[in-house]
Amino acid sequence: GHFAKYMVDQYGEDIFRQMNFDYGDDIVPYGVNVTASRTMRKTYPEMYADFRKVRGDSDAQVLRTIEETGRVEGRRITFTAQEAGTPRYSPNGQLYFMARPIDDRPTLRRWNNEGGSERVAFGESNPDIAFMPDGDTAIVSFSDVHNFFRFYQDLYRVDLETGERTQLTYGARVLSPDVAPDHSMVFVQQRGGHSVLRLATVDAPENAKTLVDLGPDSQVFTPRFVEDGNAVVFSGFQDGQRDLYRVEIEDGEWRRLTSDRHQDGGPMPSADGRHVFFHSDRDGIFNI
Repeated sequence: GHFAKYMVDQYGEDIFRQMNFDYGDDIVPYGVNVTASRTMRKTYPEMYADFRKVRGDSDAQVLRTIEETGRVEGRRITFTAQEAGTPRYSPNGQLYFMARPIDDRPTLRRWNNEGGSERVAFGESNPDIAFMPDGDTAIVSFSDVHNFFRFYQDLYRVDLETGERTQLTYGARVLSPDVAPDHSMVFVQQRGGHSVLRLATVDAPENAKTLVDLGPDSQVFTPRFVEDGNAVVFSGFQDGQRDLYRVEIEDGEWRRLTSDRHQDGGPMPSADGRHVFFHSDRDGIFNI
């Protein structure tokens, strides 16, 4: 984001179109620095070095502010995977997450509180995890082959003890499920070039209805039920902004919780429903 803005500031808003045309005319693929040299007279490493110099003062000020106010940092608990993500605690207090090792398939894993974890099920990509109220079953979005030629994300019911997977949707292009106490379910679905928020039940996801559609070219992310299941908070991209939203289940009325140029995402309501935790770059770097 900041580097792209620097390129626009230096070379004008038309620079990416020029680069696309130049790259498309070249018969040899992957020559991105050749394209950069022809359109901007500099390679990407040279431009990034200039960008670092320009950003130096502002970045140093952000660092000083952090040091003056005092760092608040978490404790790292995983060390084995190339990538670990989408962590969530189940209703019975166990931590589940997705691990992507370098030399094996991605796996859904359970943290054992003794410095290690155990595999629950194999998966693809970084699935989002939602738990049924009993804590013994999860609804997970996995990527899988659909009709031989497509690779779509669908919803699966996963037994957290046996790892058995039961597919719930087929070719639906859905992700980020969450489940309410009454077994209502929300998830994100890709439709017509943008994504919408859908509402269904765990037992009948095929009967889902659209709960929120922010309009053409918009996207929605990570819906989470508020405590009683009567509302959902989510992150949405609309009109060039990524903000937090809340929608009421009963009437589908939604409203913005934030509205600014900052990148707000990953909302998670507190247990009592009074607060929403989220990540944002409003401090100059991403913080919770």
